[in-house]
Amino acid sequence: MKQSRIGAWIAIAVGALYFLVPLIGTFEFSLRMRRGVYSFDAYRVVLTDPRFQATFGYSTILAFATIIVGVILVVPTAYWIQLRLPRLRPIVEFITLLPLVIPAIVLVFGYLRIYGSSSFLPLTSNERATDVLLMFSYVTLALPYMARFNVFSLLICPSAWPLLQRVVSAFCTASRSCCSVRAKRCIA
Repeated sequence: MKQSRIGAWIAIAVGALYFLVPLIGTFEFSLRMRRGVYSFDAYRVVLTDPRFQATFGYSTILAFATIIVGVILVVPTAYWIQLRLPRLRPIVEFITLLPLVIPAIVLVFGYLRIYGSSSFLPLTSNERATDVLLMFSYVTLALPYMARFNVFSLLICPSAWPLLQRVVSAFCTASRSCCSVRAKRCIA
């Protein structure tokens, strides 16, 4: 029993060193902008650079858009599959794992080939369209992790089911009534 605990602690220590030593080394290197003196000059230069600020702002906005689109896509789909279509669960599970199997570079070249300038939906023709393509690429790459998180949240907090069932039911009822009103308007 003692032998396995020591082995586990050794594995944790080796893993911690594997991750922490490069981080500490990188931080220490970043403090040596001036020769022989530790200072935060490198951070001051980077954080006051307008190009860094613009790029960081762009990345932040793109990250939030990716999170919002991912949540809007994954959460209702996962609950709908769980509640209404449980026989499709293996198919959806397979689809959500595809980004882990297909290398990211293959996805990028596939997107460029499908949505290139000669496509019927050219998403590389201007800057905003490229942003949309980049955001959906990030959503695709994050899909397996979002789906796993959703499944684990169901396991951890099963009391959310009744609330979510009410929300999905209310959404379905509202969308059905909205569609029936539109249909009546179209017929009349």
